[in-house]
Amino acid sequence: MRNFTIVLGVLCLFFSDAVWAQSQGDGILNAVSYRPLKAGIKIAVEPYDNSATNMKLKGHFESALRKAGYEISDTSNIIMSFETRDEAGAWVQPGNRTYIELHNNPDRRGVEPPKVLLNLYNSDRGGVFNSGRGNREVTPRKYRLETTIDNKSNGRRMWHAWTITNVGAADSSALAASMIPMMVKNLGQTVRGQAFEIK
Repeated sequence: MRNFTIVLGVLCLFFSDAVWAQSQGDGILNAVSYRPLKAGIKIAVEPYDNSATNMKLKGHFESALRKAGYEISDTSNIIMSFETRDEAGAWVQPGNRTYIELHNNPDRRGVEPPKVLLNLYNSDRGGVFNSGRGNREVTPRKYRLETTIDNKSNGRRMWHAWTITNVGAADSSALAASMIPMMVKNLGQTVRGQAFEIK
């Protein structure tokens, strides 16, 4: 019972941090270390696709790695790969705007006639005097940057990390550039739900 309470407490802290960070528009970092990553090793940075945006982000990665003491080498067996993607949010459609609503009487004896309701105002769908809320965003669109480090000589994965944040009106490439320093700072470490500021 005590162990269960401890696990439950840790989970509550994890999810509360994640919810707080997302509500503030900050980023969340998660990472898994599979094998030790030596400081100062040579690393080759390779995006999963060579789009103009990703090549720009490759430069950000290489710059951050150099500042952290790593050497960039295109011939290194230690490969850092990355990809970015937008994750669609969820929307709620309240339904069609109606002015008159007909409700059949469930009493089959015919004692009461069907009900006719004039819909003057409906905050969700709209009525005679208002147009309603329209589609409402339930969860915002998110932006995700995912990175892996693999050893090409033996095919083993050494590290896997991903960051995620609400997109809002921010530029996607600017979001990724803000995420990269946090990733490099925690290179080779296991991190669970760490919140950080998107600058």
